[in-house]
Amino acid sequence: MKTKLLFAAAGFHAILSMGQGPQPRRPENFEPFRFSYSTEQLAKNSSAGIMKKAAEARSQMEEVIKKGPYKPDGNYNKLDRHHLPEWFKDAKFGVFLDWGIWSVPGYGRQGYHGNYYPDTYLGYMYNNDGTKMDYHKKYWGEDFERDDFIHLFTASRFNAEQFAQWCVKWGVKYVVPFCKHGDGFCIWNNSYTFRDAVDMPPHRDLLGEMYNAFRRYGIKCGFYYTVYEFEYPLLAKGNLYVGNVTAQNAPDPSRQEMTPFDPRKHNRRMSGKIPVENYLTDYFVPSLKEVIDVYDPDILWFDNEWYNTGEKNKTIFVTSYFYNKAEGRKEVAVNDRFGTDSRELHGDFYTSEYHVIIENRDHYWEENRPMGYSYGYNWEDNDSSMLSAERLIEMLVRVVARNGNLLLMVCPDGEGRIPAEQLARMNEMGNWLKVNGEAIYNTRPAPKACDESNTGDHIWYTQSKDGKYTYVHFFEWPSKGFLIFKNARPKWEKKAYLLGCDTPLVWWATEGKEPYMYVELPHGMTEKTAPCKYAWVIKYENW
Repeated sequence: MKTKLLFAAAGFHAILSMGQGPQPRRPENFEPFRFSYSTEQLAKNSSAGIMKKAAEARSQMEEVIKKGPYKPDGNYNKLDRHHLPEWFKDAKFGVFLDWGIWSVPGYGRQGYHGNYYPDTYLGYMYNNDGTKMDYHKKYWGEDFERDDFIHLFTASRFNAEQFAQWCVKWGVKYVVPFCKHGDGFCIWNNSYTFRDAVDMPPHRDLLGEMYNAFRRYGIKCGFYYTVYEFEYPLLAKGNLYVGNVTAQNAPDPSRQEMTPFDPRKHNRRMSGKIPVENYLTDYFVPSLKEVIDVYDPDILWFDNEWYNTGEKNKTIFVTSYFYNKAEGRKEVAVNDRFGTDSRELHGDFYTSEYHVIIENRDHYWEENRPMGYSYGYNWEDNDSSMLSAERLIEMLVRVVARNGNLLLMVCPDGEGRIPAEQLARMNEMGNWLKVNGEAIYNTRPAPKACDESNTGDHIWYTQSKDGKYTYVHFFEWPSKGFLIFKNARPKWEKKAYLLGCDTPLVWWATEGKEPYMYVELPHGMTEKTAPCKYAWVIKYENW
């Protein structure tokens, strides 16, 4: 049975900063984190039972898949028959909750596209030779190991009910929490490991709390899961090894990627992980089955899949089970990160990170990014390093006009506190959506996504799902009080409106190959007296 541990949360010693909060650093009363059982003890007492349980779980999955329409064939033919739910296309705006143990140090090192990735701090805190990086040594100490952050992850200021209410206020339709990252810590009650938020601090089923709250408010529930971990304890020929991502994919003690287990080093880096023979089939697959059966997510969001194909990663197998379990009961979605052979080729929606996808797409997609340049809480971020609410709203409009959703990151600290800078931006987006949500939710791309108006500024188009209405988004208030835009075919007998205003607008239009529409904005209205800030929308009915 799992043994519950109780730890008193040590307070942080902090220095003042101009960032999102004080700089986290080693507590004055620091004590190392020690789990009740060592990895060697878990190998002796738990591994055989866990692997037997995993085999039974895989057998049950195979039975469900056998009876359903979605099969894990290596070429994606069966999975590609799955259709993206309408609710996902209608949702448009989601929150990516980047939160975990890494939120305690809250420091980012530059990585992909020159951006910062605090959520992988627990990996790169170690140099290739096993020593600590300089920043970690300076503020946390040479003797401070990865798992010493666990009992500092208190979540004491995180309230799932309040967060769900905020999401409603912000206009968010779905939330994808980071449920497991490369450090392997799970925020749900995972019976295949002790390395979770129930068996370890904060001793709460954070995912269960969130899902219960989200569902009370009609918010769809996503599940982010990093396929591979920085390292995992593996059993081979009766010996205990530590495998990196390659070894996790193909455990073989003759591979250079597997090293003998060193209790002095590894017991404080992978506390609570139960050693298995095959990481994918003995841990990854059954863990996801349990999540699907118990928590019933609406979205599976895979990541860190780039070490092998979807078939070898077992993501295709898990997805087949996910689809078949939902078939005829509810509509679900999975992203395109199955493996090296899948991005922008397979999956219900494609994923873009920092605008990798910029053109209009026939296949639905999702832009995911933080408000600034840090994936995860970064204490150094501040107003100047984050996009303004105006730019975030413009980004939302651009993404939706190009047939996508925006999954915007919210990054609490280790206590679960969402910094004021992030809250302010989300509140402003919510206020804008209260006025203009009709032009975002339940819309589809117009025949042309973007054009220039008479002011020389870009305008963006969206269209109601039934094609009846066009919405013209503009970001610069015309000084002369009117707007002219091309490719408009409004019904002459129908009225046009500025969203947020009940008074019909004065307008006229031309016909021909390049028809355009002239619209006068409400008399005397200025940018300061308009119904919202930053961007405005004209609505008219199409022929």
